Amino acid sequence: MNNIYVNCGGSLDVYKSKKEVMDFFEDCIMSSEGAERDRYTEIYFSVKENLNTNKRCFTDYSDYVTRGNINPDDLDDKEIMLLQKNYNVTKDDLYRFRADRILEAKHKRIYDFDLKNYNSIDGLYENYISNKNEKTFYIIGKNMITCIDANAKEPDKYWAEEFSMKDYDYANKWLNGDIEYEDYLDYLKNNNSKKELGVFNEEKLYLTVGRYRNNNTLYLGLNTDKGESYSDITINLSERKLSDNIAYLTNDMSNELKAFVKNKGIISEPLSFVVHNLGEYEVVYVNLDKVKEYDPKGYKDSLEQDNDIEI
Repeated sequence: MNNIYVNCGGSLDVYKSKKEVMDFFEDCIMSSEGAERDRYTEIYFSVKENLNTNKRCFTDYSDYVTRGNINPDDLDDKEIMLLQKNYNVTKDDLYRFRADRILEAKHKRIYDFDLKNYNSIDGLYENYISNKNEKTFYIIGKNMITCIDANAKEPDKYWAEEFSMKDYDYANKWLNGDIEYEDYLDYLKNNNSKKELGVFNEEKLYLTVGRYRNNNTLYLGLNTDKGESYSDITINLSERKLSDNIAYLTNDMSNELKAFVKNKGIISEPLSFVVHNLGEYEVVYVNLDKVKEYDPKGYKDSLEQDNDIEI
């Protein structure tokens, strides 16, 4: 990854290139004045001076980060370590920042200084929420998001539900009235043994593991958060069983999707190529530790019995 990171006034954002950073902050300089313009100027010239260096983290000298719109699922472990080293920001922090950025667009946040006067959601509703024009609220905790909907029908005064910080999209959909809480519980039930691989083309993807029936070779694929098949990763080209740490890649994946999976450390760059019928296929190394990390139950089950997947 060659992302460029900038902390401006406590807001941490990501850019694709140093040129993109300079173009953005040049426009900011032209439309600002005073201390704000000084911050933008500091970032612009710092990036310009390092156009041909390996430096990827920049700041206006703010020594804190309180906001950001970086999706941590798009970053590998090295990028997370880079951010922690340069900005003292963890992956959990990035989830909180992104959750707040997504939810604040349509809903009102209740901060700790408002909460401290109330011992319960009932008290919060009676003395705070009921006096507001807004109808949907959220509270950012350490690991959870509490969502409150004041559009409830009698005899209820409000509805309140909790969501994992990583599931801010579901929290947002619930507050928008797009899903029922039971839909979120079904999602948790279907994905509780899997770790989200990340977001690709606005789809949350999960690794799925199985076995080809004819030779018991390891199968890898991608599913959406609804459990629907998104793409195969591997293809079965041989009657002979391959070692679990070797695979043939399907040509049905786009180059961008292949790069996405490779950046997650699941598969390597090509070790070699094999010609089969009219096609040429990549032979890659499979990192089984990563496979177990993203679908531990799937891999365990695949070892214990033949999988029903037949491609």
